[in-house]
Amino acid sequence: MKDQIIDKNYQPKNEVSENIDLETMCKSALNGIFQFSEFRNGQKDAIKSFVQNYDTLVLKQTGGGKSLCYSLASVVTAGITVVFSPLKALIDDQVLELIKVGIPCGGLYASTSQSKCYQKKVFQEIACGLTRIIITTPEKFKFNVGFQQMLERIGTTKGIRFVIDEAHCILDQEHFR
Repeated sequence: MKDQIIDKNYQPKNEVSENIDLETMCKSALNGIFQFSEFRNGQKDAIKSFVQNYDTLVLKQTGGGKSLCYSLASVVTAGITVVFSPLKALIDDQVLELIKVGIPCGGLYASTSQSKCYQKKVFQEIACGLTRIIITTPEKFKFNVGFQQMLERIGTTKGIRFVIDEAHCILDQEHFR
């Protein structure tokens, strides 16, 4: 019966080479997803470094393209990217911008203004592997043990990268504000 269902002569027409290099993937994502024709100064190097799991520091002015570095890297790699941001308004803005270009993401913060229903939905999407980027406040990570455990499991199975956005807000390890 199996031989009657499977056509052994079938050749997929849109077969993608498994040996696509990082540069090609990055350029394709830059053009196709983010709708930019060229990288800005330093972005390509930062993305390559981040994708290769090196600690990467990106210093650019506001509007200089820092978010593109981790966003594009999350598209061309497996696993999940967790972005720590101390500003709820910035979290909401970044999530909306990423969703507009088709990148599955979610924003979580420790606040009563964010409904439990929304948070549950984001956690479910993370657990199912649908989310590529999580943008969260340090408090949400610090005080939600279940969130920490979920990320730990994902980190051991699929890989995880961390980003600190708005790093100038860090005064010391205990106060990320």
